[in-house]
Amino acid sequence: MCAEITALEAEIAGFTRELEDCRARERDYRLREDPERDLFFANEIFELTRERLRLEVEIDLRRKKIRRRELGYADGPGPGAPSGGFLF
Repeated sequence: MCAEITALEAEIAGFTRELEDCRARERDYRLREDPERDLFFANEIFELTRERLRLEVEIDLRRKKIRRRELGYADGPGPGAPSGGFLF
């Protein structure tokens, strides 16, 4: 269990580095835009925003997985849960 948490923390660290790089590139594109010269980077900013959000979700999922491990929960559905995962 401890090895799994260590691996998840390492993944979080990697995603965090990617996230900081993504934020820096997004900030750079936003600063370089110049409406007076009709210079825009909408596609680049959109893709970087999408990547940033994906990385934030990946980090959040791993943090939650670590927390579940610390509390002693497994990843599967709990006892009595339907096979589809939803009660309704």
